[in-house]
Amino acid sequence: MFAVKDNVEYSITENEKKQYIEAGYDIYDENGKKIAEGANKKVSAEIYNKLKKEYDKVNKTVKEKDEEIAELNKKLAEKDDEIKKAKENSKKEKTDENKK
Repeated sequence: MFAVKDNVEYSITENEKKQYIEAGYDIYDENGKKIAEGANKKVSAEIYNKLKKEYDKVNKTVKEKDEEIAELNKKLAEKDDEIKKAKENSKKEKTDENKK
């Protein structure tokens, strides 16, 4: 089994498990499944994982909306160009009519 805290990982025995839990290390089995949570944490792993999941969902939505906004801004710029060209053509037509 493994004791993990921050970016440090130790291979431990069953006899060392309690000592590492008290020192704040999470304990994982050989398959990477958490089997014990370190003591004295400010936020439990359960709450952290729930919040992380919600954050990822919101972050995904924000990215999708950013892409949508970028696409709409692109369309808006195209429409602005069309309006600008139409105004220039209209001025040109009026100028041509006035010359006649």
